[in-house]
Amino acid sequence: MADPRPMLSRLIVIWMETNKGGWTLAWSYSFTHYSHFSDGSNAINPDVPDSTNPPLNETDFNAMNFSLLKQLGRQVLINSNINNWLVCRSENGSLVDWQKDLPTMEEKNTSLPPGSNQNSAVTSCQTLHDQSVTTSSGVLWINPDGGSQANAFRAYFRDPIGQTIHSHSDSTQHAVGQSCQTILNKHPTSTSGVYWIDPSGGFQAKSFKAYCDMDTDGGGWTLVWSYSFTNYSHFDDDSNAITPRPNWSMNSKVDVAISTTPPLNETDYNAMNFLLWKQLGRQVLIKSNINNWLVCHPGTGSLVDWQKDFCFIQQGIPRDHGGHISIPLDLYDKGNTQLSAVPSCKSLISQTPPPPSGVYWIDPDGGSQANSFKAYCDMDTDGGGWTLAWSYSFTNYSHFNDASNAITPRPNWNVTAEADVLISSVPPLHERDFNAMNFSLWKQLGKQVLIKSNINNWLVCHPGNGNLVDWQGGDINCQIIKHVTDTCKQTPAPSVLKVGSGYGPKFLNSKLYYYFEGYTGRSWPTHDPCGRNNPNQLKGVAEPHGNIFIR
Repeated sequence: MADPRPMLSRLIVIWMETNKGGWTLAWSYSFTHYSHFSDGSNAINPDVPDSTNPPLNETDFNAMNFSLLKQLGRQVLINSNINNWLVCRSENGSLVDWQKDLPTMEEKNTSLPPGSNQNSAVTSCQTLHDQSVTTSSGVLWINPDGGSQANAFRAYFRDPIGQTIHSHSDSTQHAVGQSCQTILNKHPTSTSGVYWIDPSGGFQAKSFKAYCDMDTDGGGWTLVWSYSFTNYSHFDDDSNAITPRPNWSMNSKVDVAISTTPPLNETDYNAMNFLLWKQLGRQVLIKSNINNWLVCHPGTGSLVDWQKDFCFIQQGIPRDHGGHISIPLDLYDKGNTQLSAVPSCKSLISQTPPPPSGVYWIDPDGGSQANSFKAYCDMDTDGGGWTLAWSYSFTNYSHFNDASNAITPRPNWNVTAEADVLISSVPPLHERDFNAMNFSLWKQLGKQVLIKSNINNWLVCHPGNGNLVDWQGGDINCQIIKHVTDTCKQTPAPSVLKVGSGYGPKFLNSKLYYYFEGYTGRSWPTHDPCGRNNPNQLKGVAEPHGNIFIR
């Protein structure tokens, strides 16, 4: 059953058709008093107070400076989860002009990856489609006036997700939804069928196909299990059991086959990995062609959390189809709401089973939940429990050892004043969301450091008398946990950390292995698996980047 709460409404402006994408998010709003909607105290918010901060996702309740809207386009897409969606095209009236006659928009060409950093800002999200650039929804750099890049800012780009609007063959791995409910929210006319989903909300590479029931009880149900029986004709015989079963915790005598393969229709007898179920929601739809259909809401018990007293509320739906369990998106678990924020991603490891990688609410200081914020948790690498503190790219990867190349953006750590790349204190929400958490928070997340990059080897570093999060140079104990390249595989991991001088921290033995250099006028950001301070990084990589996690 779809959640009726007004979690979001939004207004998006650009030139593209709804099912083509390319909409720039200009305003995300909520309500001051939704439960008494027609009361004089209810209004959209923000409006009072006014906002001129571009919203970076559809529940980031802010509004772009109105003077910029006309530079993005004249078509308007209005999305709301409490009213119908509209696409409005201007004739003699135009919202973005607040009057007639729109100035001609100029577009800007760039040789850098469009929209990936401030230097490659595009005039609008429309530009990406004009250039036939394939990208997924997310935050991009735009510069509506087409002038100085110093005026560029970050805006949210909406592209189709999990797309099977008219034909299931339209669905691609490049158009991924987090769940069937997410897809239905974005595309209310979606029909039942197979879609690409990624419950963790991270890389498309982790996505997989799943069946979505868009019809039953409001739709938005993700199929997690389809089962049959071992001896249906002798139903009450001991030899009869459901088959296969999910990989949930059971008595060791249970002997039916275990499946971790997502079922692609209601008679494809398989089960999605049980660890993913809680990422999809907590409501459960049970359908069978030999018993009544149920929708179950959690009380003190929850199937996806493997807790007893499951069906606190039951709703019988007498139908005649299938035998399977489906789950909609409905986030109430630990770390999934601001009220259930955890101190760090490491805190999630104690859950049974541990949750998958994804975005969770954390509150590092453990005080008021009002201070909590969203952060990405890697629950897979080296035991999991890693909080993503920094995602970075490069200013000139194609000329890697040129002085113009540096990491971007950088955290607000204490480096030489000449360092001129952008500073970020916004927590990154996935590994290519190029931002950095406020450096003062890193020490509250842990002492261990995980360095991941797609152009150099991955390291896990334990503090000695040197410690990155305390900004203390000295000895460290690093291990290579993944060789990204076969170059110099015998080279040991770095054992020394240097901070406080130069343009960023340095990980080295006798020479540099990693140098997180943030100045485009001198030196370059070493990523050398040979530890020789040479340009031995992996070359020709699409979307070169790196990340630092803390545990």
